[in-house]
Amino acid sequence: MSDRHDLPSPIIKTTYGLSPLWILPILALGLAAWLVFQSINEAGQRIQILFSDAQGLEAGRTIIRYQGLEIGKVRNITLADDLDGIYVDANIYPEATQLLTSGTQFWLVKPRASITGISGLETLVSGNYIALQPGDGEPRLTFTARDEPPTDMAEKAGTTVKLRAPTLAHSMSDRRFITAKFTWARFIAIASTLTRKA
Repeated sequence: MSDRHDLPSPIIKTTYGLSPLWILPILALGLAAWLVFQSINEAGQRIQILFSDAQGLEAGRTIIRYQGLEIGKVRNITLADDLDGIYVDANIYPEATQLLTSGTQFWLVKPRASITGISGLETLVSGNYIALQPGDGEPRLTFTARDEPPTDMAEKAGTTVKLRAPTLAHSMSDRRFITAKFTWARFIAIASTLTRKA
């Protein structure tokens, strides 16, 4: 019995501060918060576009382009409540949100063939995409897509020629002649530029 009383009494020290075991969970929590912030920041603005049908559209794969640059992506496709169309929910990247106004137009670019020509052939390789033409007006987040590309799309570079003919046959032969003429004029301009540089 006396041996037990001879033992020294324990010294209890109270430590204040953070245990090293908590450093790893706190770092993991900070990293998770940063990733969530980055994800929300890069997601951009959510918009909704009403299409007449979903042919050629895929959630998570169909992109939105403006002048060849990817500015958004389709996130979800749902059927309208009145069964009269398809709602496409898409994210527009932050650098392109200023394009979202009441005058902005959207349409699906896919291969098209008509008597006036063939368009959208690049989608055979890259897949269908939604094109955007900005307009004027107040900021807006809901849109109705066009079935066809706008006819008033202005070319940013080059020359736009409108042909008027009494019949389609006249128009087609005139178009080939004018296209050949402009192609030859462009060739001469390029050749003269190269000659001046040499």
